[in-house]
Amino acid sequence: MVLTASLVPRFARLLTRSRASDATALAAEPWAIVARLPVELRATITLRECAGLDYTQIGVVLDLSREQVQTRIYLAREEIRRMLDEVVPS
Repeated sequence: MVLTASLVPRFARLLTRSRASDATALAAEPWAIVARLPVELRATITLRECAGLDYTQIGVVLDLSREQVQTRIYLAREEIRRMLDEVVPS
């Protein structure tokens, strides 16, 4: 997953926390956070960060305008930040 620079250190801290002894469960936590997003935000951020599509390509796939894609990606990133605040303080 490619993330904005501000989220990378927080995901790294999440992945290196010692509270979980099972590395598989620990590595799954970032995906659990993404899975909690509403489906429209999850689809948009997944196409951007995992599939590497640009905003125009995402718009074609999801039948959205470029502006709608930008808004959904912004909202998804903000929601990820909010959820990370619950798990890993900034």
